[in-house]
Amino acid sequence: HVAAQRIEHAHGVVARARGPFLSSGEWWDDNRWSREEWDVQMTDGVLYRVVRSPQGCFLEGVYD
Repeated sequence: HVAAQRIEHAHGVVARARGPFLSSGEWWDDNRWSREEWDVQMTDGVLYRVVRSPQGCFLEGVYD
């Protein structure tokens, strides 16, 4: 289930999920795998990128 607090339409049941894709953007860092990225498709067909990091979980984007 996705429930974004600041984006009104970004909530609902997840139909499919792919991931985690592990990264940090800084391959040289000891914490390079500290970021999990997931592609989640909702039951209405919308596809989001969800990120989990030490700072929390975030809805990072939506695919067109």
